[in-house]
Amino acid sequence: MQASGITTVDKALRGKLTGVYVRSNSGRPGEAGSIIIRGSNTMTGSSEPLIILDGMPLQNGGVAGTDKTSSNINSLLTNGIGNIPPEDIASIDILRDATAASIYGARAANGVIVITTKRGEAGKDYINYSTKQSLNMQPGNAFNFMNSAEKLAFETQLYKDFHPVYGGRANQLLLQVDNGAISAAEAQQQINQLSMINTDWINVLYNPAYQQSHNIAMSGGSTKLQYNVSLNYQDANGTLMENNNKQGDECQTDA
Repeated sequence: MQASGITTVDKALRGKLTGVYVRSNSGRPGEAGSIIIRGSNTMTGSSEPLIILDGMPLQNGGVAGTDKTSSNINSLLTNGIGNIPPEDIASIDILRDATAASIYGARAANGVIVITTKRGEAGKDYINYSTKQSLNMQPGNAFNFMNSAEKLAFETQLYKDFHPVYGGRANQLLLQVDNGAISAAEAQQQINQLSMINTDWINVLYNPAYQQSHNIAMSGGSTKLQYNVSLNYQDANGTLMENNNKQGDECQTDA
């Protein structure tokens, strides 16, 4: 997981295990994907597996809140393994079928993900810092669209040939001329002005997206007490304008 450069656990599981399917819910930065282990639970309508973190079960999904906006925010902040920095994970085990049911019962109907975080070792004190940087380019436009002048010329010719009631801006102006609302000179003047306006909406709506992740961990201890403390900060921008996510996590384990 450290070598792959991933920043969330669901991305670490994608394409690595037979029978484990990870689906991206959206392109929003910081949102954890949905994990399905061999099918879904049709009785409850839920397909999320049970997540066990250091022996404690985690509650999947959002917290209290019924409206769609609250549900999305809650899911982003509290969704299962989405808040666990990969740098803090020592191992991940997947349990399913009879093995999972024999240990966790009905809660394991959708499978179980068992996560063990790193622990300190006696006599080995260290401080570790790691960072990940990435850049996603804005999407490209592979279509050869008409510019404004070409589109207006097409609409003008279409109106002259068929006189449609509904159409683009040129069609509306020429229809007003036939109805006596404006003169032909006024319509042509507005069409000439519109032909000079060309907007590349891909450049307006999308930007290159820079993402960064920083993690610092301190670990060590004696034969009686071991500790592992880590701080993680992520700043992820999406290619869509104003689409970004900042997240900080703290993890502490003692033994």
